[in-house]
Amino acid sequence: MTDASRARMAQRWHAVGVPIAMASEFADTPQLGTLAAAVVASTESRVVVLEVGFAA
Repeated sequence: MTDASRARMAQRWHAVGVPIAMASEFADTPQLGTLAAAVVASTESRVVVLEVGFAA
C-alpha cells in the first residue's frame, strides 16, 4: 500500500468517527474490514450493512 493510499484509508476511518490514532492503526491492518466469502458471494441481498462498536 502506498503512503497516499494508506492516508486515504485512515481518513475514511476517521470520517466515520474513529479517532485519528486508531484510524491509522486500522489503515495498517489489511484484514480489517474484509468480508467473509459467504457474505460477498450472497445473492440474497445486494446491500450488506455491518455495524460494530469500538472503544476509543
